Amino acid sequence: MHASYSHNQKINRTFEDRINFVLDCMQPAVLLETAHRIVEFTNPSFCSIFFPSFTPEELIGKNFPQLLLHFADVVMHPQPFIQNIQELSLSKQPVSGVEIAMRNGSFFNLSYKPVYTEPSVCGHLWILEDISQVKNLQGTNNSQQSFYEKVLNNIPADISIFDKNQQYLFVNSRNGEEEHVRKWMIGKNDFDYFLSQNKGLEKALQRKNYFEQAKEYLHNVQYEETKLQQDGKEQHMLQHFFPYVNDRKEIEFVISYGVNISRIRQNEKLLVKSIETYQKLIHNLDEIVFVVDSNNAIQYVNPMWERVFAQSYHESTGKQFADFFTDESSRQLLLDLNIAREQDNPGHIKGCLELPIDDESVRHYQYSLGRFFRADKEELMISVFLIDITDQVNARKELQAILDKERALSDMKTVFVNMVSHELRTPLSIIQSSAEILELLQQDNSIEPAELQSYTTRIVDEVKNLKDLMDELLLVSRIESDKINFDPSEIDIVAFVDGLVKQQYQPWKDGRSMQVETRGTSKPVSADRFMMRHILNNVIDNAFKYSLDKESPVIRIFFGHDHWSIVCKDFGIGIPENDIHELGNSFRRGSNVGEIQGTGLGLVVVRYFVTKHNGTVSYESEAGKGTVVRLSFPY
Repeated sequence: MHASYSHNQKINRTFEDRINFVLDCMQPAVLLETAHRIVEFTNPSFCSIFFPSFTPEELIGKNFPQLLLHFADVVMHPQPFIQNIQELSLSKQPVSGVEIAMRNGSFFNLSYKPVYTEPSVCGHLWILEDISQVKNLQGTNNSQQSFYEKVLNNIPADISIFDKNQQYLFVNSRNGEEEHVRKWMIGKNDFDYFLSQNKGLEKALQRKNYFEQAKEYLHNVQYEETKLQQDGKEQHMLQHFFPYVNDRKEIEFVISYGVNISRIRQNEKLLVKSIETYQKLIHNLDEIVFVVDSNNAIQYVNPMWERVFAQSYHESTGKQFADFFTDESSRQLLLDLNIAREQDNPGHIKGCLELPIDDESVRHYQYSLGRFFRADKEELMISVFLIDITDQVNARKELQAILDKERALSDMKTVFVNMVSHELRTPLSIIQSSAEILELLQQDNSIEPAELQSYTTRIVDEVKNLKDLMDELLLVSRIESDKINFDPSEIDIVAFVDGLVKQQYQPWKDGRSMQVETRGTSKPVSADRFMMRHILNNVIDNAFKYSLDKESPVIRIFFGHDHWSIVCKDFGIGIPENDIHELGNSFRRGSNVGEIQGTGLGLVVVRYFVTKHNGTVSYESEAGKGTVVRLSFPY
């Protein structure tokens, strides 16, 4: 009897050792406590988690609730954990999958199983399974999913993903719906969505049709949708259904995305309007416009072409441009056309050509070139713009003829100017010599009063010259201190100039006279009488003074479209080229004036007063050939 008992005890111990060995080798942490909360068994995995400095044998027999107090060192939230353990042991109901976060970043699933010896509980079994790797993978997947959702939500397009039955799998935030609506849409189809929005089924049927096409042909299908927004504006969307096909040629899902092309459509409308505007502009230009292709055949002409060449659009297009121009003009234009075809920006290419109107008259045109590509054929086209410059050419020729004539007259007087220039003296020399002569003559009682009067007249004239000089100096001083007020009023400039000339220069002191000529239609102008008188006095005085014994200076008044001008030309000593830029500066005169009286202050006054009128003064001169002073003013 004793031997049998010992044998059974040995067998039981051997079985218990095997069970313990198995439990010790298990990856999950295991702890078994009695009904009195005394640790009966635990494995090394449990010790490594909560009591790394203890062995399983050292924990056996310990009070488990007291051991729970030490869990605070390793559990992330110890109080809820301990409370949960207590509640589970009291409930005596099996529980699994309780997630526990550890301070070292690992995660465990806790399972509780009560141990029964019928009919009561004789112990509590606690099992902890490490789920850190699963948790990390889950976190990675969630992070990736969040990342891709964020990317899809921020793509500037309306994106949805459907399964092959056209049920929503994903809807991005660009869809325009609230988040709760987008969540509701998952698992629904377009019919469900449009019915929920009271939008009818027409668009749902349309989308279904395109969806089926994408599935059937396994490629992208696109179409345009137009919808009216709340502000009454149309929104144009280019929609796509793109099936994703795997290696087995099976559709896994279909991507739907829409791109807002409203701005493109708006720009297209603006482009059409712009083209119409440019067509109207070209049609109403006073310039001739025509376009040639790479073969120099005319592809377009504007109405001005039709009027000048007396041929309609249909009669002109298709013909060579050379058929309408002279041989010389055609050769020149053809050369520039070939250059324009080789350059990206031919805007600088310009030239002039002539068009015979009849046997006696010719019109002059200036041309410029542009290039563009014809959209429908991608062919390089050259546009030619012809501007009628006949009036400018004729005016230039007329002016050149006048200048040539005046230059010839000036050349004839040059020798005469050189001969008399050295005979002039300063006012003080004349006064001194005249006073000395008078002193001598006073001692001779036989001298006639008329002879004495001639010397006194010379003295008076030169004193007047000195007074004029002092007045000029005072005027310049007032100019420099800006003490002269500008007081313009409307005047008849022809009558004003004519009156001044008649009063002071018909004749001048040497007997020469000046006549006033006009060009254009006379108009009233706005000017300051005081300043204009000083301007004219200085310019005309210079014209006479520096052309002594020469032909009378000429003064002309020109009335243009947007400005008027006074041109005074003398035939005197002229101004050396290097001295012209110094005119208008105080005490600066031409280097060739010799003994002629003057200070250079007069042109300072002229420049200042002309500037006050927003005008310009320019000089055209050549030493020994006279001077042209041009005063130009706006109306």
